[in-house]
Amino acid sequence: MRKRNLFKKVLAGTLMLSMAFGMAGAVAPQKAEAADTIKISVDRLNGTGGEPDLHWIQLFVSGHPTSVTCKNHYVKINDEPKKIAYCLAKEKHSDSGDGKRFDIGKLLTEKQQKLCAIVQKYILEDNLPEFRGISTAEKRVYAQVAVWRIQEGEFNQLCYDGELSQSKQKEIITELIQKAKEEIDLYDTKAYAFKLTGVDADDFQELGMFEAELKTHKLSLQKVSTNPAITTDNNCYSLKGAKYGVYTDSDCTQQVDTLITDENGHTPQIELTAGTYYVKELEAPKGYIKNDEVYGPVDLTKQDMIVEVENKPGNDPLNIRLTKIDKQTKGIAQGAASLEGAVFTIKYYDGYYTKDEIENQIPKKTWEIQTKAVEDESGDILYLALFTNSYKVGGDDFYYEEGRICLPLGTISVEETKPPKGYMLKGAYLTPRGGTEKFTGKYVSQIQKAGDGVFLDGGNEYEVNDSVIRGELSFRK
Repeated sequence: MRKRNLFKKVLAGTLMLSMAFGMAGAVAPQKAEAADTIKISVDRLNGTGGEPDLHWIQLFVSGHPTSVTCKNHYVKINDEPKKIAYCLAKEKHSDSGDGKRFDIGKLLTEKQQKLCAIVQKYILEDNLPEFRGISTAEKRVYAQVAVWRIQEGEFNQLCYDGELSQSKQKEIITELIQKAKEEIDLYDTKAYAFKLTGVDADDFQELGMFEAELKTHKLSLQKVSTNPAITTDNNCYSLKGAKYGVYTDSDCTQQVDTLITDENGHTPQIELTAGTYYVKELEAPKGYIKNDEVYGPVDLTKQDMIVEVENKPGNDPLNIRLTKIDKQTKGIAQGAASLEGAVFTIKYYDGYYTKDEIENQIPKKTWEIQTKAVEDESGDILYLALFTNSYKVGGDDFYYEEGRICLPLGTISVEETKPPKGYMLKGAYLTPRGGTEKFTGKYVSQIQKAGDGVFLDGGNEYEVNDSVIRGELSFRK
């Protein structure tokens, strides 16, 4: 039913890459080693050669369609498994025998070689939805059609009796070639050509084999604090242990890897295939607020990337308010005494300590604030000491977060260290408002993180009492 002269005009071959990938670089002819033994073999796609299906290629010769049987062409080099090759000279004969390497650059440009390698990978290896349910044999035929289309610049051959219509073949292969052009820099490719040896070798086809593998680039993260003035050398904060997910989609549903920071905020490098990625924090490190920002798109198509990610340290924007009150007059100083000028010393420690433990610790910062007379909205006079620069009479600079005074995580102590004129410190004690427990001398409390919030242990409002005065200490967020 098939005539030999048809094979001289056109012979359809197919290729499926099964070689191990890994060699990078531009497509280039490969030089044969002296010891190479190359064998070329051919079988039909009709069940006798290991593939169950018989396929046909429709060939447009002078405008008239004809057809020939599709064949598999194999090349075996030394002791390696045989690999499937494509027909690159369909007007020539096909046969089995000893082979040799051939300069593929005589048949395909470097760009064509790359496109052939990438498109055949799309068809045979990438499990594209367009080819699901189609046999391997038939996909090889479509890959051959794509190679010819790239080589000749037009569709002169199509699968005759496959699952895809001829118009659908043109549509899909055209789209895949365009996609390959757009992604050509993402792949490392290799191309080889072979032909038979012997007296009549020039009458037989040149066969091409192609390999394509996505390039890989390395991704790592560098975590930083948004407020190093708070976190640097502070035992309540650590950059170690932040966990990040790496995703292929901006909605962060397709996770491909995980990165975890060390004590310096660095993560190990991970190797990812060329593409676009997104990074999102899964767990915040010690003392920091979890950052829900999605970092990306991260372009890993051309080079390795280090992405800087940041976290806000947990802190409490407390407005410490100390109100001095005369216990008997409810605010008016008695006689020559005055409620102005009381000094409170507030100390901050970068750790979590009890009142007993704190005596052996060195405070990281110390502040002194003094009471002043202030008229409230009702016209009453209050004697306040606020945690602001206008009330500060000594000590270190305050901590700030976004321009607002704050306290980092850790422990603070509050103590009246200088009474106002006419009052004594002896016998003074502090009681949480509404409570009954009495804290004499120095009051100690911890600023702790719970979830994404920060709170002061023991509540926010207190009363300071002694034998002469009644004071109130309020911590207002």
